[in-house]
Amino acid sequence: MVAESAVKRGRDAVNAEPHADKAGEAQKKKNGGVVSKRWTPEQDEALKKAVAELGHRNWMAVAERVPGRDNAQCLQRWNKVLKPGLVKGPWSVEEDALLMEMMLKGYDNWRQVSNSIPGRTYVYCQQKKN
Repeated sequence: MVAESAVKRGRDAVNAEPHADKAGEAQKKKNGGVVSKRWTPEQDEALKKAVAELGHRNWMAVAERVPGRDNAQCLQRWNKVLKPGLVKGPWSVEEDALLMEMMLKGYDNWRQVSNSIPGRTYVYCQQKKN
């Protein structure tokens, strides 16, 4: 009887979900089904398609078309990774000069500054200044 019980417990342990999966499911439920792991190529494509169809103003509507992601995640992914024309990497001499010129003129609104430097986000401009 004791051996039979131990075998059953062992079988139950093998068939049970791993602890990490339970924790992940609990976190997903807590966040309303939102996942906070790496973006998949499928999610990137869904985001691109949603933005193409809905535009980049209503992120709640966009997020409804991207499984497992909320509006803030979609907005950030679009603006920092997928946005067409986004320039990443080293700054050109021309970009550096333009940024310096704007700073010398007293511009302190980083969104305005970034609008003058094509492809650079206001965050990139602010970080470059610092």
